[in-house]
Amino acid sequence: MKNNTNKCAIHTTVAALCLMSAAASATNFNYSNLEIGFTANPSGLAATGRYAFMDGAHFVVNASSQFEGDWIVSGGAGFQAPINGFVDIHGDARIYSVRFPEDDKHDWGELAYGVNVGAGHGYCRRSRPTY
Repeated sequence: MKNNTNKCAIHTTVAALCLMSAAASATNFNYSNLEIGFTANPSGLAATGRYAFMDGAHFVVNASSQFEGDWIVSGGAGFQAPINGFVDIHGDARIYSVRFPEDDKHDWGELAYGVNVGAGHGYCRRSRPTY
């Protein structure tokens, strides 16, 4: 059993090194962007903006509302790191202000925090799905 564990550890290490070998050339994603989203039922509007202020780091701001006295607003800082020439990981830490339509106690909403982590794959220049 111990021999199989050692083999698994060696294979995992080799696979990780192979994936990260092209990491230096993978910083070709643009992290400065603006996303706008619409919802139909219930109707609402959302926007997220990111600004890369240095290699490997970005600011993020998000806002959404259904225009019924509610909102979710967040802001924070994030990171991005290449895994190989086409795949990267990214994440951010944010502080949120959340207000629900029936909330009359909090004028500025309730404060919360969150951490987001994801991966992205750049298979062509203008398109980049994230997970």
